[in-house]
Amino acid sequence: MNVQIKIFLCLLFFSFLILIPGCELPFLSQPTTTPPITPTPETIAPQTIDIDCPEIQSTTAMAIYSPDYDANLMVFINFDEEIDETSSGCIFNPCNWKVSIPYPDGEVFGDVAKVVLEGKKIILFVNISHSESYPIQWRLSNLCAISDVYSNWCCGYSDITCDIIYPPSCPTSSTSCPLY
Repeated sequence: MNVQIKIFLCLLFFSFLILIPGCELPFLSQPTTTPPITPTPETIAPQTIDIDCPEIQSTTAMAIYSPDYDANLMVFINFDEEIDETSSGCIFNPCNWKVSIPYPDGEVFGDVAKVVLEGKKIILFVNISHSESYPIQWRLSNLCAISDVYSNWCCGYSDITCDIIYPPSCPTSSTSCPLY
């Protein structure tokens, strides 16, 4: 092989080495000084641990027409944190729920047809003879626990609401809602 070709190939090889990132020729690189590593204290933010049970934020009821679930009322129960579906599996059993209307002469109970969980919200599909001037109340069986995603669970949940939403085709609710 010709000497000129050998020199050309050597120069070509060294030029590729220079172009490749991270590759340096020892005789071309400048010595660099690295500053000494001084340990710095790390600030660690204290972690807050959730030890509280999910708390009810609000309950709302809405009059509906749902032949799929044989329901005429939806009850929305909103919590302050996400409910764990696996740990709170008993909430899906309609027998664990009691939905009623407290009248002055007694309670009228409804039939819970379906229970749906959507993050922080439990939705009950209920069939109940309801009057728009009385509140809707619900209770969860004391044998059923509601748990958050951190396994904080509690029993004995219940609430009452006068906040009943009627679709435009239904009569509007009265302005007074006696609580008994």
